[in-house]
Amino acid sequence: MKKKIHIHKLIDKVINIVFWLCMIVALWFFVQVFVFASFKIPSDSME
Repeated sequence: MKKKIHIHKLIDKVINIVFWLCMIVALWFFVQVFVFASFKIPSDSME
């Protein structure tokens, strides 16, 4: 029974880490698209 609880806690930690990694990646893409990439405007007059 104790081993089952230990495995459940381990799985819970792994799922939590994967969830937060996905959130960080999603936030990074959001920042890239709406903050950094929006200032990169290619135009012929800038050359």
